[in-house]
Amino acid sequence: VQLERESLETLMATLMREEEASIREGESNQNTTVHIKEPYVSSQKMFEFIKSSLKRCTAFSTGNTYLSLSKEFRICLQHYAESLRFRCPSPVSAKFKYVISPTGEQQLSRIVATGEYCIDTVPQLEVIMKNHINPQLCGEIDFSVQIDAFVEMVSFTYSVMTAGITERLEPAMKMLRKTNFSTADSIGDDSKYVKEITKVLNEAIPRIRPCMSASYFQGFCIKLVAAVLAKFLESIWLLKCISQTGGGQLLLDLQGIKTYLQNMPNTRLAVGEEALVISKAYNSLLGSKAFPIERVLKLVCSEDAMLQNTFKALWPDGKPSDLEAVVALKGSGNAVMNVINVVNPNNVVKGATVAAGEISHGITHGVKAVGGGFKDLMTGKMFEDVSTHSQRSKEDDNHSYTPPVHQPQNNGGRGSSASQAASKALGAMGDVKNAFGSFNLFGPSPPTHNSSHNHNGNHSNNTNNNSGTTPVKKQSDSGTTPVKKQSASTTANAGHK
Repeated sequence: VQLERESLETLMATLMREEEASIREGESNQNTTVHIKEPYVSSQKMFEFIKSSLKRCTAFSTGNTYLSLSKEFRICLQHYAESLRFRCPSPVSAKFKYVISPTGEQQLSRIVATGEYCIDTVPQLEVIMKNHINPQLCGEIDFSVQIDAFVEMVSFTYSVMTAGITERLEPAMKMLRKTNFSTADSIGDDSKYVKEITKVLNEAIPRIRPCMSASYFQGFCIKLVAAVLAKFLESIWLLKCISQTGGGQLLLDLQGIKTYLQNMPNTRLAVGEEALVISKAYNSLLGSKAFPIERVLKLVCSEDAMLQNTFKALWPDGKPSDLEAVVALKGSGNAVMNVINVVNPNNVVKGATVAAGEISHGITHGVKAVGGGFKDLMTGKMFEDVSTHSQRSKEDDNHSYTPPVHQPQNNGGRGSSASQAASKALGAMGDVKNAFGSFNLFGPSPPTHNSSHNHNGNHSNNTNNNSGTTPVKKQSDSGTTPVKKQSASTTANAGHK
């Protein structure tokens, strides 16, 4: 096992050095043409060595030695998948931007072809080993991890290729973002940026298609379509304002791009090149990725009065932030948002929640303040300090104490705190009513009447009572009963008790 491992490592190291030197030479010579759909020689040589090693081991043992050899093969395949991934170029910035030359695209296509070859060959190797190993050890032969490594490597290579192509689309997207769609007065042919997009794709697709199989090339096209439409939608969101006419022009441009993408896998076929059969998965993904763009543009073209209903119909799972973004894109200003805010139940619930919190805080604060004031009243501290109380207690025994003139104390603001807390609670209740006012959840407010009853039982309205309290009747010499004045000692004793 050790001898086979060392021989395989030496072989792979030599092959990888030769291929990497060839890749660098091809990058320096832009006229180099990559052989069509041909995987790297290293992958073919690797599997040839593995098959020869299995034959040698089978003649010696099909037990634990054979199983140990299979583990060495799994390690070798894992390292080879990682080495193919490292052959992809590095991004030029932290935002996953790639600058890839035409020769670089062909080299990446060859990495995909090599990954496809390994994905197809590794399962065959697994079957061969399971047929020759001891049946008791058959369950331990598993190459699923290595197959997944090659699948992930191919997917990563797709991403690098699509990133390089979409980076070349950036001048066209800048042209889109610089176009003033708020002043468009008519809808005409496709815009200039659409022609620039198709120009870039027309150059890349014929160069890449011969280097991949039909199935893997359509997988790459699916990745590319998703990346192109995502970049298009991103550029639309970056526009400052779109009028209804401008939105109509963008819808026409989208239709032109969508029509081109539907036939993109077969664009510019060479003479004698067979056209590909477009898969249902490709058409399905194209429709699903184009729909969000079409939805936004249709919302932009809708009337302001119908925007919310149209939003609910086209975007059932849309968030309020999505609607605000559409309104900003329309440039309708605060007028539309004011209408939306009035009928938005979230605003009512938010207002009710805030008001309920104010009620709870006001009542709690009021109860504490009233409780503190009642405690001071019971202990005699409401209107006097400790020294006055001590003096009054001493002189009360001699029944000759004359109460001093009382000065109101601060008392921590308990008397005023209770009043303020009660007012705050009532104000918060008013906030609840105002929050739900647009839905009439409280019903119409009844008219307020301040009434009082006279001595004869007749009801009369007081129009001058704005505070809700009964006005004090002005005393006259003949119409009121004078209040009997208490003696000073009686007042002092009552206060002390």
